[in-house]
Amino acid sequence: MDFIETTQQQDSASGDVTGISWWAQRESTILLFAALVWVTLVVTRGITKGEFNYITDETLHAVTGLYFADFLHDLPLTHAVQYTFRYEVQYPALGLLHWPPFFHFVEGVMFLVAGRSVVVARLTILMFALFGFYFWFKLVTELDSPWTAAASTAVLASHPVLLVHEKIVMLEIPALALSIAAIWFWFQYFKRGRGRHIWWFALLASAAVLTKYQSIYLFLFCLLTIAIQRKWRRLMNPALLGAAAVAFLLIVPYGLVAYELHGRQLVYLALQVGSATYAGHKLPPAPNPYTYYWSKLPAQLGWPLFALSVVGLVSCKWWAKKESALTMLMWIAACYLTMTFISAEEPRYIIYWIPPWVYFALGPLTAKSTGRMRFLRGGAACGLVLAYAGWAWSYQRPYVSGFEAAARSVIQRGGPRVVVFDGDLPGNFVFFMRSLDPARRFFIVRKLLAVVEGSAAIVKKPTGLEDLIDDYGIKSIVISENVTIGSEGQARLRGLLQTDEFRLVQRFPVETNVPEFKDHNLLLYEKVHPQAPSKHTLTLKVSQINRELTVPLDDSVQP
Repeated sequence: MDFIETTQQQDSASGDVTGISWWAQRESTILLFAALVWVTLVVTRGITKGEFNYITDETLHAVTGLYFADFLHDLPLTHAVQYTFRYEVQYPALGLLHWPPFFHFVEGVMFLVAGRSVVVARLTILMFALFGFYFWFKLVTELDSPWTAAASTAVLASHPVLLVHEKIVMLEIPALALSIAAIWFWFQYFKRGRGRHIWWFALLASAAVLTKYQSIYLFLFCLLTIAIQRKWRRLMNPALLGAAAVAFLLIVPYGLVAYELHGRQLVYLALQVGSATYAGHKLPPAPNPYTYYWSKLPAQLGWPLFALSVVGLVSCKWWAKKESALTMLMWIAACYLTMTFISAEEPRYIIYWIPPWVYFALGPLTAKSTGRMRFLRGGAACGLVLAYAGWAWSYQRPYVSGFEAAARSVIQRGGPRVVVFDGDLPGNFVFFMRSLDPARRFFIVRKLLAVVEGSAAIVKKPTGLEDLIDDYGIKSIVISENVTIGSEGQARLRGLLQTDEFRLVQRFPVETNVPEFKDHNLLLYEKVHPQAPSKHTLTLKVSQINRELTVPLDDSVQP
């Protein structure tokens, strides 16, 4: 049972079996409920503060979710490609061609049901987190005990690496949650051989891979668990072959499309590894891929937790069941091999193997024991949980706000359809321009003279800037103040805004706790005498598909 088992046995000896029976029946449910309540409290704390900003990817995930919400609402099945091209040009912060679609599809459903807002996007992450921690609790309960499950769930939910991703709209928590659920169903199939479990594994593993490519480690995990325990007969089940075929049909078509879009870029980047220079610049030495994640693990996990994990791993023979230890060890091995050989070296990818390390850290403290050691271990486990809980409760995610106010002002002022934005976090501005504009009237143009995130410049030379403003009758231009000027186009645009042709109509302070955004403001300029637009189509070259997209500036392709 757990470290209160001795007390229960003493009560049983005295004849009080009612309390024992009541607790024995409800122990797991109560602890699961308490753990999920804690997850909800810690994730929702401060959920309304700030907008999207995390490494710019967060803004793209949000806009891509808007695309799916609009697609599901409009169902433009007869002209889906034209619809998507228009969306790419109108809202140039779409990650549709860069990431797998499953999370964005779910996020789109949430936007459609609950409204298009920052809070709804974060609640989508909470939903995935609760889903994942529910199955983590079930898995650890079966491997060990409800108390180990509850303690490890509380620590995981409060862990710095997981907590920051629980509070932002990124793919790590959805992918991890789906992976944990898939592992639970695989464990059930591995033990019992029931066909329904392998079908659920196939569906959840496919969803995880279609959320984040790194989740492919799940299939290696399956092979390792079979090989290490020599249960090769599990591969002969007809249900497994059918489930494998379904997973293949779900994953491979999108994988082929992704490789067609990104394969050449990946090969090119791979060729740069080990090169001393690139474009005439000396490059830092590439990290050793075989030791990279091991070198990052202690700092990412936290040295105290890492030390406890090593002790737990070394001593697991004495406190853990053999199948439990092997399951977690194969999880670690599958993650290491996958991240080493197919993934870019990024410390945040360690998130996928943090759960088994936490299990090894907490397992010895919550394992069965008697006498004084029971209280010492239980006290240490409680202290660890409370320490992480206290840190998590005081944690404030990196935040930026001010873009919503700027977008709202532009929409309220109306005017011509084309709006120019030049500055940091363009996807944040794009998100609010769409979410606050139900009619989808406005088109956003970014960095007129620069190539950005797969989209080539609209204006090919500086002298075309004034022509573009006149051709489209552009009235509203929003720029970031106090930013580093990275191109000639940005400098030219800001110089043009200081002439008598434009006037500053509003300044929006950017509130933030992120140092690089400190003292940044958003400035809204308007052309004093805007011309009537003479062009009625907008062209954008998208380098990811090596194609120029031209769309009308009217509603001709809207449902």
